[in-house]
Amino acid sequence: MPYFMNRNENMNRKEKLLQEWNGGVLRGAQAKLAKELALTQSAITRWMNGIQLPSEENIQAIAKVLGQPLQKVKDAFLSENLENVFSPEDVQFIPVWGIVSAATFKGSNLTEDPIDFVPLPTKDKRIFAVKVKGSCMEPTIKDGEYVILKKQEYTDYDGQIVLAVVDEEYTLKRLFVTGSEAELRPINTEKFKAIIKPLKNVFIKGVYKGVFRKDDFL
Repeated sequence: MPYFMNRNENMNRKEKLLQEWNGGVLRGAQAKLAKELALTQSAITRWMNGIQLPSEENIQAIAKVLGQPLQKVKDAFLSENLENVFSPEDVQFIPVWGIVSAATFKGSNLTEDPIDFVPLPTKDKRIFAVKVKGSCMEPTIKDGEYVILKKQEYTDYDGQIVLAVVDEEYTLKRLFVTGSEAELRPINTEKFKAIIKPLKNVFIKGVYKGVFRKDDFL
C-alpha cells in the first residue's frame, strides 16, 4: 500500500480517538489534549501529522488522558514510517515570507520574496511560513519560531489563528467575529491586549496550520 494511504489511515485513527474523547467533536481536541499533557499544541500537531513520534512516556500519558487501552493508542500513534516522511517526492521547501511582530500591533509589510525556506511533507503550493517576533502568542507560538500558514482570505470559525492585515500592517492573532466587528486576540492575554476593528477593515492572508522549529530537525 502506498505510504500516503498508510499515513492517512493513521491520521484517521488518531482523529477518531481524539473525537471520541472530546464528546464527538474534533475541533479543539488537540488544544485540549495539549493542555492535559502540559505540552504545546504544536507538539500534538507533529504527532497527529506523523512528523514526530511521541515517546513511550507520552504514549502512556495519552492513553491515560483519553481513557483508552495502551495498545490501541500505540497502534494509532506509533505506526508511522518516519523514514518516508521526508522522502523526495513528498517534500516541498516552503518559502518564509518575512518576520511578523506578534508582540505589538505594528507588524511587518511582508512580501512574497522569501527570506528563508523550511522543508515540509506537502505538495500544497498555498502553504507558506513567517517567522514570529514577540511573545503575545505564547505558549502556542514562541518568539523566533516559524509559523506554517495556508493562503486563504477567509476563515469559517472563530478562534482560528490567522495572519491578518489591518491598516496596512500584518499581525498574527486569534480571530473572533461579532456582527460587523472583528477582534484580533493574542493568546497571552495577561500581557497583551486585543485589537478591535471593523470586520471590513480586516483582511485575512493566511490561516494557521502549525509551527516549524528548525531545532527539531538539526
